[in-house]
Amino acid sequence: MLWETDWTWGILTLALCIVFHVTGLVALRRLVIFPLVSSLRAKSAIFSISIFSFLAISAVLFHAIEAAIWAVMYVRLNVLTDFSQAYLHSLGAFSTYGNSGYDLNTKWRLLSQIEAMNGIVAFGLTTAFLYSAAHLIHQNSEETEVDFLKTGK
Repeated sequence: MLWETDWTWGILTLALCIVFHVTGLVALRRLVIFPLVSSLRAKSAIFSISIFSFLAISAVLFHAIEAAIWAVMYVRLNVLTDFSQAYLHSLGAFSTYGNSGYDLNTKWRLLSQIEAMNGIVAFGLTTAFLYSAAHLIHQNSEETEVDFLKTGK
């Protein structure tokens, strides 16, 4: 079985989610990281923690929205009939946890595997993004400490 329908819907949904995820991360970088991290020299450690926490929570929300996009697709295609079941299944597939308790019809099983690939890529992008953000925050706060030690300000 070639699963042509699965591949078609799966790749379209995967592409939509990846574009959404990357757009969200780029927006966070431009709207949060650049303006706020550059002002860290005058801020406290709590400010750094707040920025990083906001970024991490935003990334989690992106993942939750992407799982919802997959759930809507499952409901629209009548793969699963109830949104709450579809969302639970989607969260399991997207996070690669699986075991939602809702098995898909044999015709549609490949969709969960494609969604898991989407999740792996999204979590990888998020990890790289958060690592980069942590590095920038640490670098700027370290420069602040060096400046303080040199000047006392």
